[in-house]
Order: sequence, then structure tokens, then C-alpha cells
Amino acid sequence: MNYKSKGLLIKSDLSRLLKCYKIYAAIIGVSIAILFSTEQIGLINGNILDTYIQGSELSGIMIAYVFCAFPFATVFCEDLDNKYIRYELIRSNLKRYVVTKIAFIYLTAILVMVLGTILFLLSGRIAGGDWVNESVGCMNVLLNGSYSILLKKEHYFLYCVMYSLQLGLLSGLLSVLAGYFFLYIFIIVSLY
Repeated sequence: MNYKSKGLLIKSDLSRLLKCYKIYAAIIGVSIAILFSTEQIGLINGNILDTYIQGSELSGIMIAYVFCAFPFATVFCEDLDNKYIRYELIRSNLKRYVVTKIAFIYLTAILVMVLGTILFLLSGRIAGGDWVNESVGCMNVLLNGSYSILLKKEHYFLYCVMYSLQLGLLSGLLSVLAGYFFLYIFIIVSLY
């Protein structure tokens, strides 16, 4: 196998990802899921940080994990259904194909979570919200947690992005697991 065939899998997956509407819909879906997870309209305590933290800790965030799996978790089933797997296995081998697809599922889920969070933060900022309100909120609790150095230096946007990256790692694992379940169900259904 030459080096050209190794890059073909990555290029085909990148073009498949960027040309499909699913990733853009998923980014918007994550942002809306965080907003509706707070169970109220508007910013909590008038600031973005409290709204984001509460939105990411309530049960509505589970919908955001579904949106993270939406763009690319069904790739194995789509390739089997369209018989596109034949062409990719001719260019490469099975092990490289599976590793590339799993890596893209994982990285796409992380990307969707981070970009959805950035969209949420920017929309909150455009709506006129402040980052923090020192008199109310969960700032004292957050100063004792992870990434507290970012809050002490007042890098609130970077704090939320790092927090979403941590949530993205979990959503990546759940997306890979969803991809395996999709493949299992697809094979069981196609056999019967």
C-alpha cells in the first residue's frame, strides 16, 4: 500500500463531512440543546457563564450528545448500504478503514460539541449578556474546580471552550458506541 491510498481515506471522509448538511445542523442543535436544557428562556442570573454551566449539567444536555453523534456515527451503515465500502477496501485494507472511520466519528463529535458551545456563547454575547455577575451565581464553586486558573484570569470564553472540550471527549466515546450499535442493528436487520 502506498502513501497515496492512506491519504485517500482521510480526504474522502473530510469531503463527506464538509459537504453534508448534518454537521451544520448538529452544531446548531448542540447550541439549542444547551439553551433549552436550562428549562427557562433567557440567561440565568443575567450572565452567560451561569447559563452555560447550568445548561451543561442538567439532563437536557443528553440531547446534545445525540446531536454530536448525528453527523458521522452512521458512516458504517451508509457505506454498507451504498456498497461504498467495496471501493474503500480496494484502496486500503479493513483495519485502516475501521480505524479511520472510528477516528472521524470521535473527532467529529468533539468538534460538534466545541463549535456548538462557541455558537451558544456567541449568541448569548450578542443577546447582551455579561460573562459573569459577581454578586450571584456559581462563581465560587467554579473557582475551586478544574480550569479555575482561566476564571481567575477572567478568560471566561476559553474556560467554556475547555469545558466543552471535556464534554466533547465524552460525546466522542458515546458517538463511537452509537456507531457500533448502528452497525450491529443494521447487520441484524439485513440478515432477517
